[in-house]
Amino acid sequence: MSALILSEIPEPFMFNVLKHHKGAVKKFAARFNRQDLPEAAAILNRNMSNLMTDFYIGDLMPGRICKEIRENLISRDLYDRPGFLKWVRQVNKKFRLAGISDGSTWILLHGRDEGRYLHIHPARESLHAVRIRSLAYKTAVLLWIAGFSPDDPGFELHVNDLRGRYLGEPPLRGLQDMKNIVRIYDMLRE
Repeated sequence: MSALILSEIPEPFMFNVLKHHKGAVKKFAARFNRQDLPEAAAILNRNMSNLMTDFYIGDLMPGRICKEIRENLISRDLYDRPGFLKWVRQVNKKFRLAGISDGSTWILLHGRDEGRYLHIHPARESLHAVRIRSLAYKTAVLLWIAGFSPDDPGFELHVNDLRGRYLGEPPLRGLQDMKNIVRIYDMLRE
């Protein structure tokens, strides 16, 4: 896990904000420019698969989300590692859900790192979360960093160039095939 991702996440939380949090992604993208695309792509590829992911688009920042979940667990005496692990293991799916003040729901599961035993990410179909294809997401972030917009002439060429050069993926054919990339890009613009 990148130090960049963990820098704002308090222990004992494991929260891959690059994969699951719109505000953090915009902050990440702002650190790079077109010349930095190889580095940005390497970080995205290291922190995300090419599968589906649940992406928080709400207004709460990662630290606030962790704080609210922490307070919820403390109030129920479930915040210490043994108490949390026992609670999570009591159900077949090996995860629990927690709601926070903006109405979103978060999945809580056992993290693999000793110091970060409380792994969180947005729940599927939660308020303020959308399910997205990770490959379309990585492409949209690279487009954002490169300064290319769906409104630009040659957008399809930019998409396919970035996909091939930085993500090792084949070209897409036509704007219809790119609708998920455009949808995610538009979310980043909001």
